[in-house]
Amino acid sequence: MFDIGIDKLVVVGVLVGLIVGPERLREWRRALPRQLGRLYALYQQGRSQVVSELDDLAPDWREYDPRQLHPRSVLRDLEETAKSAAIAASTTVATAASEVASEVKVGTSPGEAAGQREGEVPPADPLSRGDENPDVPGRASVTDDDAPRASAEDAEA
Repeated sequence: MFDIGIDKLVVVGVLVGLIVGPERLREWRRALPRQLGRLYALYQQGRSQVVSELDDLAPDWREYDPRQLHPRSVLRDLEETAKSAAIAASTTVATAASEVASEVKVGTSPGEAAGQREGEVPPADPLSRGDENPDVPGRASVTDDDAPRASAEDAEA
């Protein structure tokens, strides 16, 4: 980024030595390690403060394993979950089918299994038995007087 080589550092060092002078250069040479130590301590303090704030926000952030977030492992987990759900669904369907089969008697017709007598026709409309019940709204009772009659003239045509 800055492209600073050893030759440029030597030139900067010579210029600083000429500008500052030999007396102050000895002071700077003694103070430089102290200043770098203070700078490093400041860095460590800031770093520990950031880590402690992260621990307060998400105390388990160190428990996350980046290998668990790899796309292949996520897909593998999804595939295992889908397989277990499919197995659970198939066992549920098999259980329901066996329950239905156990309720239906072997050798009976579908009408007999539903509780109908031989020769009885089930109603096509669930409200068809409401003709006798006057409390069913929207259903008028049908009488013989209201029923259309076939006349002899209609039969000839």
